[in-house]
Amino acid sequence: MLNISIIILLLLILISKNIILLNEETLILLCFTTFCWLGFNKLKDSFSKDFFEQTNKIESDFKDSFNLILTSLSSNLQWQNIFQKLSTNFNSLESYFKNLNLRITEQLPLIHSQNVQKIYLKKLLFTQSLEQQTGKIVIYGV
Repeated sequence: MLNISIIILLLLILISKNIILLNEETLILLCFTTFCWLGFNKLKDSFSKDFFEQTNKIESDFKDSFNLILTSLSSNLQWQNIFQKLSTNFNSLESYFKNLNLRITEQLPLIHSQNVQKIYLKKLLFTQSLEQQTGKIVIYGV
């Protein structure tokens, strides 16, 4: 309050000595300065509260964003580990598949030979039964 009294007294002295002229611009400046000063004094608690709330909201948003980034990175790391294991499993599967194909190709001539033997045996049995039936016809036909 003492500062305001000193400022008003100083302004009155300057105006009375015609150092500061009271015209429209000066009165507008005085009104604007008074308005700003009163607004600051009356609204500073409201501004402080609003800024504090905004600070808390921004801090909360940063924490949430950080937690989401951590969750995303953790998930990404898990997927990378899974894909790395998957790659290893595919390499093992490739090795097993090559081994299986090698064994099958080794057994293929034997399997083919067995199939040929079965077919040949069937033909021989058919020929034998045909021969027996022909023999019966010849014996009973005479």
